[in-house]
Amino acid sequence: MAGMSPRTLTAVAAPRTVSITSVVFTGSVKSPTITVHGSGFGPSAPPADPAYTPAGNTAPGITYTCPSTKRNDGFDYGLSGLWILDQSATGFSAGRYDESLDELDCIGIRVLKYKDTLIKFRLGAAYAQYRNQYNWALNSGDSFTLEVLGTDYTGTVSYG
Repeated sequence: MAGMSPRTLTAVAAPRTVSITSVVFTGSVKSPTITVHGSGFGPSAPPADPAYTPAGNTAPGITYTCPSTKRNDGFDYGLSGLWILDQSATGFSAGRYDESLDELDCIGIRVLKYKDTLIKFRLGAAYAQYRNQYNWALNSGDSFTLEVLGTDYTGTVSYG
């Protein structure tokens, strides 16, 4: 049309809706594999936060250094990326980093598979040390909360 200038339209992505339908524990207490089923997870894992593995490192404000195994340590994913919290009497969390509380989880998460509908991961190598040292373990019957991209799922650990 004469006299009209071209306009550029910018597409805005709709907010992601994350749904967790089930969490399955396989393997054993000594070496659990956690599989998360659902939708809206996206095509790849969220960025690690902090960007480095917790093993052998500290974060700003953190006064302790996580043990380093130099193998399969995994990563933390901030407060709303990917983490699991064991809510037993000797509870612990893995994969979480909260700079405001000076909290860095020494047990990282090792993502094995990540798709829009499925996440499969194991706990970092520090899990074995802390399981032996502090009895931090994902035992059958423990309550847990798992978070993916800001969506929580609460359940009971059961190895199938």
